[in-house]
Amino acid sequence: MTSTPAQLHADEALRKVGADTVEKRFAQLVQTLTLGGKATPVSGLGDDALWIEDSQQLWIMKRGRALITVSFHAEQRTADVFEKSRAISEKLLARL
Repeated sequence: MTSTPAQLHADEALRKVGADTVEKRFAQLVQTLTLGGKATPVSGLGDDALWIEDSQQLWIMKRGRALITVSFHAEQRTADVFEKSRAISEKLLARL
């Protein structure tokens, strides 16, 4: 897997949050990014979901099961990346 610098930065931000569980780290990151205007909560996916526009990533928390990160790697951003990420996420979540 390869990642863009923005995607690597977003992933590193999750690892650096000081909390003792992935769920707590995710909750803290959601709060920080949404209050900072860097991310948008997404409803209807897992227990919590977050769209991070600058890294073009959809993060989904399925408590007790998984933290899923969906992203596409492309030279240029397209308007339908969020919709594609959501569609893939729905299929993944159906299998958990």
